[in-house]
Amino acid sequence: MRIKGLWPRLGIELLPRILAATLIASVAACVGCNSQTASDRAEGPLVIALQSDPTSLDPRLATDAMSSRVIDLLFNGLFCSDTKGHLKPDLVESYEVQGETAYILKLRRGVFFSNRAELTAADVKFTIDSILDPAIGSRKRASFKNVGIIETMDRYSLTIWLKKPQASFLESLKIGIIPREYAKEVGESFASRPVGSGPFKLIGWEKGSRIQLSRHDAYFRGPAPIREITCKIVSDTSTRLLELRKGSVDFVQNDIPPELVRSFEQDDRFTVQTSPSSTYKYIGINLKHPILSRREVRQALAHAIDRTAIIEHLLLGQATPASGLLCPSNPFYVPDLATYEYDPELAMRMLDGAGLPRDPQTGHRFAIAFKTSKDEQSNQIAQVIQQQLASVGVEVEIKSLEWATFYNDIISGNFDIYSLTWVGVTDPDFFYDAFHSKSAPPNGVNRGHFSNPDVDRLTEQGRCELDAAKRFETYGQVQRILAEELPYVPLWYPYNVAIMTKRLSGFELYPAGDFKSFETAQLAPAR
Repeated sequence: MRIKGLWPRLGIELLPRILAATLIASVAACVGCNSQTASDRAEGPLVIALQSDPTSLDPRLATDAMSSRVIDLLFNGLFCSDTKGHLKPDLVESYEVQGETAYILKLRRGVFFSNRAELTAADVKFTIDSILDPAIGSRKRASFKNVGIIETMDRYSLTIWLKKPQASFLESLKIGIIPREYAKEVGESFASRPVGSGPFKLIGWEKGSRIQLSRHDAYFRGPAPIREITCKIVSDTSTRLLELRKGSVDFVQNDIPPELVRSFEQDDRFTVQTSPSSTYKYIGINLKHPILSRREVRQALAHAIDRTAIIEHLLLGQATPASGLLCPSNPFYVPDLATYEYDPELAMRMLDGAGLPRDPQTGHRFAIAFKTSKDEQSNQIAQVIQQQLASVGVEVEIKSLEWATFYNDIISGNFDIYSLTWVGVTDPDFFYDAFHSKSAPPNGVNRGHFSNPDVDRLTEQGRCELDAAKRFETYGQVQRILAEELPYVPLWYPYNVAIMTKRLSGFELYPAGDFKSFETAQLAPAR
């Protein structure tokens, strides 16, 4: 397949190869200037390259992927996900559910925060209470609004009473537990001075530059084999991979040009891991926009985007087309949803029928802004989508922003359309947070202000339904409505890809791209 009109004389098939060749040549030149490798360095920290600075290291506040990655290393929740994405106890030693609404939780004893304070039931109660406090401004508040009473029974056990049954409640308890006394002491600065019970502790954070972690020697599962980790903020994709080649970085995960993955696979200094992910790539839409608020317009945009060509030629097949928020491995995934095959002729007829004809002089029907980060691959994808929408008469202005500015605009609703990913959605109760009319920020993550009374009713019903078959049917209806209404245009489920130096061993990919494997991974001694 060849898409014409994308960059003068340049087919989309050739773009990744040209970019890859340019970068490989740059890497070769750079290595010639600085031949340092990972094994040449004195034994030191594991160096991870992050695409952006975390927005917050407070688990109550963070909703972006980079924050979640680092939080994985600093905190434990009452529950966590395993390498298959299944829920399992973490800080909870045992639990019991009585009468559908009472959760009796018994905590592990001998769990300490990195400031040496013991983790107790009072810390769990404080964490949940603070999420529910409007003054904190937690966007995870919607997940806990059904909590009624929390009673600490003794130092290591508590009972949480819900106002009504909530099938996803244990999933909500994956949130990191914070120390009550320390959090009260430091207040709002906890987001940049966090203390958790995880395998590592924060020892320094230079915003926009690096985050330094040290092993938590009193960790309840035993000290991690890796003593120190440096998370280096490298926003430019080419620079991240150059540093990996040089040996000044040990680990890079995702946002890697697929053509370059092959070159690393052929280099015996590196290990490359690839696996399907639970990540969902989508285009978010502001439904308060006077034109984009119309369903037929959103459907026309979906028909104008050639996802298959982008996956084949820009991503080199390292993704599968998405039909909705839940990936195919999710037990609540519904396969027979409405889909929008690439059909620009149909898109144009739909826009004509919506009373949005082309301007005789410019050929444009209307103009919108497409916000994205400065990530190289994200910008390539945005340019392709810009060209595809232009072919049906929609003028798109790409606004490429620094991550912090971009993300702040998205969570505040300052956009026409944007592209992001949801990472690791496992329980369908997330549909409430993302699409219920009462989940607009700051109560949830319904950033496009989608409102549909049937979705409201069904997501409220689904979270209270404990029967698995009935729950599946309820969320099947939600997915079918969303596939028709299109508050998001589904794009694809990208593969997880991690490239690491041979210095690192024992790392295992998680479906959501978590960094939990660094708890048990090992670094070979310097040679």
